Amino acid sequence: MSGQQFGSEDVFTEIPNQSSSVEGVLNLEPDPFMKRLPHRHNRGIPKPTYEPELSTKVKYPMNNYVSNHRLSESNKSFVNQLSTVAIPNNVQEALADPRWKAAMNEEMKSLQKNET
Repeated sequence: MSGQQFGSEDVFTEIPNQSSSVEGVLNLEPDPFMKRLPHRHNRGIPKPTYEPELSTKVKYPMNNYVSNHRLSESNKSFVNQLSTVAIPNNVQEALADPRWKAAMNEEMKSLQKNET
């Protein structure tokens, strides 16, 4: 017990015995009044952004936000090519693509040249 002085009277606070308060908590029977949640029908199904197909790998496709109906044919093809470039998620994916491999080699050469 601990005492605190408030004016002329002592106020005592008690810490409850933990063994007596735990007995009521260990009731493992289901409560009939609890709300039952629906079955998870999407368990084990990944989100569409994780599909291996390139078109679904792009999180925000440019054609959802930009209209190209007033562009010339050459500019339309350029804009469409921007949406098809996939950025690799790890080094193994980058090394599988010769363009990314060449870009990494070029970056390493310039870092060695600058001694950074």
